[in-house]
Amino acid sequence: MRQHRPGEFETIDIALIEAPGLRLGKGLPRGSADGLKQLDHVAIAGFPNHNFGDTGILSPGIIVGRQISSIRRLLVNAPIVAGNSGGPAINARAEVVGVAVSGSDTIEGARETEKHGIVPIDALDLLASDKSEN
Repeated sequence: MRQHRPGEFETIDIALIEAPGLRLGKGLPRGSADGLKQLDHVAIAGFPNHNFGDTGILSPGIIVGRQISSIRRLLVNAPIVAGNSGGPAINARAEVVGVAVSGSDTIEGARETEKHGIVPIDALDLLASDKSEN
């Protein structure tokens, strides 16, 4: 199956991928990050430092702050390491509220940064509108 990558969005460190003909299951419902506040519970799903045969990991955490640079990010205390990038951030209602984008290269280095960040799921609307303009 041929994959098509319609755009890279370096500002928010996300690429939008299309795979025509691929049928996916229903998946998790989409929530909104608009109502998230400090101390709200989230979990980050992914495959940190993945090795063949590893299972996915769900890391529980809380929102610890916000960072606004070129785009708003929510900071979490759950470790985000290589392999979590692009994984969903899930709220207490099992809704996807963000995408993991920043953290550390290794689990050992995760203790050395406070920049474990997720981009709010609503940013995907910006990707869709940018894609439709191209």
